[in-house]
Amino acid sequence: MRNSTSSFPTTSKKKIIISVCTALAVYALIFILIRSFWDPDNEFWYTAFNMRRIKGYDYTAFDLFGRLHLTELGLTLAASFAAYHIFKRASETRQNRILIIWAWAIALEELFKDTVMLATGQFQWDHLPFHLCGVNIFIALWYAYARRDYLAEFLYAFGLSGTWVALITTSWQACPLLNFSHLHSVFFHALLAVYIIMIMAGGFRPHIWNIWKVFAVLLLTIIPAVIFDTAVGTNFFFLCETENNPILELIHSLCGNLYLAGLFALVVVCVLIMYIPWIIRDIVLHVKSLK
Repeated sequence: MRNSTSSFPTTSKKKIIISVCTALAVYALIFILIRSFWDPDNEFWYTAFNMRRIKGYDYTAFDLFGRLHLTELGLTLAASFAAYHIFKRASETRQNRILIIWAWAIALEELFKDTVMLATGQFQWDHLPFHLCGVNIFIALWYAYARRDYLAEFLYAFGLSGTWVALITTSWQACPLLNFSHLHSVFFHALLAVYIIMIMAGGFRPHIWNIWKVFAVLLLTIIPAVIFDTAVGTNFFFLCETENNPILELIHSLCGNLYLAGLFALVVVCVLIMYIPWIIRDIVLHVKSLK
């Protein structure tokens, strides 16, 4: 008789193969449907790049901190707040399952975006997930299975701050609400923000002494970005261009040829800001322990 432990890996492999084949079939169907019915003149499919190419570099479809923008920020905050409390009350087993499912949802949503870009003939090397938020897809999947504190630290310091900077200073301002790139960008960043909040709800607490690990992971994630930026002229991590982002535009205007130095300084400041609440917390707890 075959022992039960030996059948588990076989069962897992079958599930993985079935899941992969199902996902490929679904994305192939999506590609065929969009390719068959895609109207190249319908602005719903235009990327921010193509919207600006057609309507001008300074074209904007909505105002920063206007009604639409504030509504999207508010909904993301509300979703994060609800997820924090729901996740905190869940059992450890359910928390593990939620994080795995959520990490795959982030990855599959990104793959859906790439499928649409390919189907509409708008895919560019820049659409690969090697921007800071894109890199967090891999880190989120890695953390869902490995649960390393330095991965959670990276997701908090760079994932959460980068996600909210992206939501607040949108690079998709040229796209109206009823536009695929607009909807994808908001939904993707909201998924990532909620995922990191759930990690915090699970009990993870950042510590300033681990900041070197955060920058070590950052250096590793920048390697593919630099390779692609150099080889095919992409702009991953915004190392080459500002892409009309208001904060990056300001850095470029202030720093000129020292734009990369200014960009690095911005990263350091953002990370330090993320750690300030925890530094204060540690100081308060230390003072209380002395009483």
